[in-house]
Amino acid sequence: MRALALEHLRSNPVGVYGDVLLERGIEVDRVRLDLGEALPDWREYDLLVVMGGGMSVYEEDAYPWLVAEKRAIREAVTTGCPYFGVCLGSQLLASALGSRVFRGPEPELGVNPIFLCEAARRDPVFRAFPPDVEVFEWHSDTFDLPESAVRLARSPRYQNQAFLVGRTAYAIQCHLEPSLDDVRDWFDAWPSLAETFEARYGRGSLAGFLEEYARSMPLLQQTARQLFRRWLENALAHGRTASAANGAGTATVSDQRLLGRAREQERISRLLDEARAGRSGAMVICGETGVGKTALLDAAAERADGMHVLRVSGVEDVSERPYAGFEELCQPLLGGIGALPDTLRQALSATLGLAAAERGDRFAAYTGALWLLAAAAEEPLLVCVDDAHLLDDASLEALAFIAGRIGAEGIALLVATGGDPGTFSAAEIVELQPLDRAASLTLLERRFGDELSPTVVAEVVDVARGNPLALREIPLSLTPGQRVGSVPLGDALLTCNSAEYAILARISALGADARRALLVVALS
Repeated sequence: MRALALEHLRSNPVGVYGDVLLERGIEVDRVRLDLGEALPDWREYDLLVVMGGGMSVYEEDAYPWLVAEKRAIREAVTTGCPYFGVCLGSQLLASALGSRVFRGPEPELGVNPIFLCEAARRDPVFRAFPPDVEVFEWHSDTFDLPESAVRLARSPRYQNQAFLVGRTAYAIQCHLEPSLDDVRDWFDAWPSLAETFEARYGRGSLAGFLEEYARSMPLLQQTARQLFRRWLENALAHGRTASAANGAGTATVSDQRLLGRAREQERISRLLDEARAGRSGAMVICGETGVGKTALLDAAAERADGMHVLRVSGVEDVSERPYAGFEELCQPLLGGIGALPDTLRQALSATLGLAAAERGDRFAAYTGALWLLAAAAEEPLLVCVDDAHLLDDASLEALAFIAGRIGAEGIALLVATGGDPGTFSAAEIVELQPLDRAASLTLLERRFGDELSPTVVAEVVDVARGNPLALREIPLSLTPGQRVGSVPLGDALLTCNSAEYAILARISALGADARRALLVVALS
């Protein structure tokens, strides 16, 4: 295994944390970003450890590599790569996930107490940490807690001293790891902070502090090792690994290209595994337009190794032809219709218009379709139904009938709908929520790279409200100058505040001939 250690200051190396990794046989690649060393691809590593530095995370003009570092941190944490951040590393995590980092009311210098919050007492990494412990602090900045983060520790001056994001991303604002030489170097490098220290604690107090730190350092570093070992155990149990992401082992769902959908993909993965084991099940994914339902169906189809996949899609059709979706489902299976019992074969043939007879018992036709699906499931079968709310009523009834009666055929029925899932009373319901801020930022970076200025990115994230389609479409309605921030946005995001309005704005900007051509395509 490999760990990437990002360092920003000679006197704050990965230190004892690196020692713990090496003891476990984990290779450590150390990179000094402040010296201009290139930022490696985090995807090649199993763990990410980010240390402290003398700069502030918002000083991107002076330290342009901060932009790429924060992007890498956001991508890594969003996809489940275990993260451990120290001081600047905690501020970088907060900033990468969209939170404000700012100058605090006064610097925290020297050895000061921090206190565990209630959540820390139940946390697998912090629950054995002393409830109140003195730590070394050397920072002037603080930050707002990121969305969905859990506060684990606080101090008398700053509320956020340690926090958790997800299951494996941990950050501490304090230092447990510095050697005595490291601390001496810090005071020598920043004389103004040494003066602040002596102004606060008295003239000559620095020399006494260094003597006291020499005595307390072994215990502090022992605490650092214990905390880091617990983090490492938790990371190895619950984090993604580079080998899995690169296809060298069994991939986990967090390695997929979808952002913020690990939990939903885990549930879909279980549904597919059940079908492979010969047990059937149905799941309905519901949510607003553009929230990512189709993307989950596509991901499920990509993961359906060893399974036969059938796709059905509802479409807006003013004629509302009865059984149109039902016919689309049955069409690939009709080669086996001759093996059905006569009653079922006749009912299904009449319903699908394959025989001249009038439609009769529709439930017999639905049962005939279930027989066809069961026969096709000699090889496990995944049935993906997209936009079920646009299906005709008869087809929707047929799908609900089938969903309530599959059991031991090896069929996985996956339905996406923008409507009421109540029709499928026998299915597992998954309500798809908007993306959180971190996933939204990552999606914009993946789609547009550096094309959007940080201010525009923040505005788009606020307007899109976590809708993936809106995040992709809204920037396209802006002019090139508006995207890079050289031209004011004005009211552009007021009129293009959803995917639909953004697309309509682009259509409206086309010439008459182009709009007429689009109309012809849409009507046909």
